[in-house]
Amino acid sequence: MEESYAGRGAEARAKAERLLAFADNCDKGDEGERETARLMMSLPNSWTVLHNVFLPGRRFNVDHLLIGPGGVIALDSKNYSGPVKLSNGTMWCGRYPKTHELQAAQYHADCIAELLGVGVNAALCIHTAELPAEQFSVGEVDVLSPARLAEWLCGLPPELLDMQVTAVSAAAGRRLDVRGLPGGPLDDESTDSPTPSPCIAAPGQLPPMPPTPASKWPPPPDPRPPRPAQPRRRTKQNARSRRIEKLVVEGLTGLAVFGLASWYIPRMGHSIKSMTPPTTTAPAQAPGSPPVLHPGTFSCPVRGRGWTLQIPLPEGQPATAAYQTQWSTAPDGPWNGPLNWRAGSPLSIAGLQSASRVFVRAYPAGASADTSSMEMEKTPTQSC
Repeated sequence: MEESYAGRGAEARAKAERLLAFADNCDKGDEGERETARLMMSLPNSWTVLHNVFLPGRRFNVDHLLIGPGGVIALDSKNYSGPVKLSNGTMWCGRYPKTHELQAAQYHADCIAELLGVGVNAALCIHTAELPAEQFSVGEVDVLSPARLAEWLCGLPPELLDMQVTAVSAAAGRRLDVRGLPGGPLDDESTDSPTPSPCIAAPGQLPPMPPTPASKWPPPPDPRPPRPAQPRRRTKQNARSRRIEKLVVEGLTGLAVFGLASWYIPRMGHSIKSMTPPTTTAPAQAPGSPPVLHPGTFSCPVRGRGWTLQIPLPEGQPATAAYQTQWSTAPDGPWNGPLNWRAGSPLSIAGLQSASRVFVRAYPAGASADTSSMEMEKTPTQSC
């Protein structure tokens, strides 16, 4: 059986009802933001309050950004209905966990801290809900009732000087998109007896503490040690301080490596030098004197063309040394040559017969052959 079609009018009405419900939730949230802003009007002039703050390139916003002597606070207003309790390490409203809202508040504070270069604390101000206490913490997020908000801000330990507050406020105005309260700024509600600021005590008196109403939702037992009545100061490490610490660690590491290398390398070179046996070099011969010939080696590059004799250049000769050589099969000649013999290449004599004697004499280029030195070699008996 086919289901009946309600018609386009029914679909439009259902969509309109959903939009109206969404609009009611938005109005409820806007009302909470304006109520929080009204509470912060009693803060002294040392505090700068920015409303409805957007970060460039991101879609989320922070309801209130407070900059003052107590530091930088990213505050979100929540308008919950029903009791709020703590259980399993998180906050619940009725039967719904608020883990996502807590994580979002911390993430928003971290993003602003990275953009401004200062530590930012995350906080929530919850309206129209029964809280387990006027003030409590869930992780790094402070949760406050409206009655406790202004007093808590004034009781924060000093973190920023006046000139730092001015500088951070100017940076926030330049780098953030501040759109103001929804519905426009609050009217100046001046009365005959204005509410005194909780940050300023009367002469000889302390600021009055608001009474804490009894709640039927007592806070669950906390396994951690009890916290002092004065909110502790939490400093958060921002991106700039992490970069500075990284550079300092890398610089100290480089200095340590450089010092170790400067101490170790000279000692290692001294050890290697002491282990290396001394090298002896042949004394350089005086220029113009005949070289001292050394025995050569025979090779057969091409069979049938005779043996080839190669005699190395004597050691200790300068790079520009040049000699002339002659060779013969008899000590008295006749002599073949002369052949030019320069430093860097051996002396080669080709076409020698097997089982014969070869006499080689060498003398400086331009000198007489009578001042030559002589070397005798015997060719191999095998044929080549």
